[in-house]
Amino acid sequence: ATVFVPCAGKDPELAANIATLLEQDYPGPVEYLFVTPSESDPAHQALLGALAGEGARVPVGRARARLIASGKKPERSSGKIVDLLFALDRAAPESEIFVFADADIRAARGWLSALISALAEPGVGIATATMLYIPVAARLGAFLRFLWMANGTPYFELTGGVTGQSCAIRRKDFEALGVAELWSRSLLEDLALAARARSW
Repeated sequence: ATVFVPCAGKDPELAANIATLLEQDYPGPVEYLFVTPSESDPAHQALLGALAGEGARVPVGRARARLIASGKKPERSSGKIVDLLFALDRAAPESEIFVFADADIRAARGWLSALISALAEPGVGIATATMLYIPVAARLGAFLRFLWMANGTPYFELTGGVTGQSCAIRRKDFEALGVAELWSRSLLEDLALAARARSW
């Protein structure tokens, strides 16, 4: 499996979030591709520090993490998608599953295994998991965002939606559906993928 994580800007929680992604209980080989818009982006420097101790946390041979910078400017799609398309070309050729995760999620240890094992169920082409926003401060805006996210989760279940917060798809299906080309002219990767998946 290859896990793609686009990162940009400053986020004081980035190192803690990345640690949860790297400490998954997934039993198979997995690579993590962290991609930033440039090496001068604040996220790139933060990731250099966060990934420095990665070898101490992840058993050798089970996972590896790479940090890359796209150096690309968006023209027909969002910056996030430009970075994802750059990272897609650098996935290990033997990778069978593509997993996409936002850098602001704090994943439980079974997150990756649950996403990938769902693809083994008959008729499942994409597995997705929504994020539940947890306020860290007692502010009205933070509480309203919590309510919005919590109430939106059933929507994805009812509509068969895909959320860019985290999702997994077989590489062969990703390529057969022409997702990279679709994304190259999209602003929101999850909405574009959801529409293509429904027609599939």
